[in-house]
Amino acid sequence: MGVWNGQLLSGGYDGDKGGVARYNGGRDWTYLGTPPGVTQTYSFASHFGELFVGTWPEGKVFRYGGPESWVDAGRLGDEKEVMGLMVYNGKLYGGTLPLAKVFRYEEEGSWTDTGQLDKTPDVKYRRAWTMAIHDGQLFCGTLPSGHVHSLEVGQCVT
Repeated sequence: MGVWNGQLLSGGYDGDKGGVARYNGGRDWTYLGTPPGVTQTYSFASHFGELFVGTWPEGKVFRYGGPESWVDAGRLGDEKEVMGLMVYNGKLYGGTLPLAKVFRYEEEGSWTDTGQLDKTPDVKYRRAWTMAIHDGQLFCGTLPSGHVHSLEVGQCVT
């Protein structure tokens, strides 16, 4: 789930599609569509007023383009799933599965690999899962190691 422009959003898995819906109150939801080729939606972020959604099975992020319209904002390396999205210091970051990497969004379709957080050996999936901002740092929780990593950027010392 996420919030964008003051509206509660939900994504997930619905058979063979990972649609996104906006909550209208009570039991009423409005379907916003399914990004192309997506079977599950995992994460939401508002970046410069635009809605971004992290997905499975190709590790892509999509930007909402209007009613049932989604714009491909790029794939995060060779990853399969975008577990978490977070805006930190004016940049959009995405955490992934299966290698527990974190990527930084540069421009439409372009992501920079900032590194692998979990290197647990002999497992199928490693996750850079939940992200949060606290005390000027970006934090990311990982599985299966259970470690929490942090990043701080933008500090200048003279």
